[in-house]
Amino acid sequence: MHWSLGEIAEEYGGSVCGDARMRVRPTDTRATDPSGLAYAERASALERMAGVGAFLLPRALTGVDRPHVHVDDPRGVFHRLLGELDRRATPAPPPGIHPTAVIDPDCDIDPTAYVGPYTVVERGAVVGPRTRIHPFVYVGPNCHVGADSVLHPHAVLRQDVRLGERCTVHPGAVVGGEGFGFTPTPAGWRRVPQVGGVRAGDDVEIRALASVERATCADTVLGDGVKLGDLTCVGHNATLGDHTLLVPLSGVGGSATLGRRCVLGGGSGVFDHTTLADDVRVGAHGTVTRDIDTPGDHTGTPARPLARQRRLDALLPRLPDLLERIRRLEERLDGGR
Repeated sequence: MHWSLGEIAEEYGGSVCGDARMRVRPTDTRATDPSGLAYAERASALERMAGVGAFLLPRALTGVDRPHVHVDDPRGVFHRLLGELDRRATPAPPPGIHPTAVIDPDCDIDPTAYVGPYTVVERGAVVGPRTRIHPFVYVGPNCHVGADSVLHPHAVLRQDVRLGERCTVHPGAVVGGEGFGFTPTPAGWRRVPQVGGVRAGDDVEIRALASVERATCADTVLGDGVKLGDLTCVGHNATLGDHTLLVPLSGVGGSATLGRRCVLGGGSGVFDHTTLADDVRVGAHGTVTRDIDTPGDHTGTPARPLARQRRLDALLPRLPDLLERIRRLEERLDGGR
């Protein structure tokens, strides 16, 4: 799918510099594509885009000799064009239930919803308006899927899961599986029954192979706009505040509480029963072992404020020399006694 520069300018309130009839399509910044369209927010970024045919640029960036469209938010406009391509590539299937789907008679599926082949919807489940459930999905007992949500192939809502509106669960993700609860006994580990559920707000996205455990009691909670990356894990009874984001391979222990707009970098983790304030960001491979009550960037194991960790990193290579100085000083002091 292509747009002319003039069409983009008209749709997004921009102005064209160059041929308004030139037709373009979104492309990668490293591509060699005379019909490609990329965005840049600084002049220095243009140097890495020698093969791109045209640009979306902020209005303040002038003097560019290649065709471009000045807009208020180049990144935002580019993402909206990608969204339009995505909608054209994956049109919504028509409403209805595929004849191979296995549907319990004691469930409620809105007539505007789509339920794909070989899907299973169990007793007490509710599927909201315009929801799309793709093939091989399992919707377990007493699960509730809000309006305009999408469950991709092989997603699992195991039991007692409540998703808000416009939620997306990607392939292989498991929401509402039994929490990892065991207690030691003289005879070995004894399983702790997990009888709670999962409650997610609106606009939640759970990417491929992520896991959200149901609570021991009550609910594991994901606030509005929470985003969970691939291969992330949220333990039983954890609470994630609105718009918190977990980068792939990060994890949250059971009964931990993360505030609003927190970010966990790749491979990072939060210990169980730990609390993070709003706007805490943990760098890649950081480990949170105790409560963090101030917003900002933290990193390391255990996680510390970024500025403090950088000072420690700077001192570490000098540690042998510092220890040797201390040893010599102690020798001189001992010799003077």
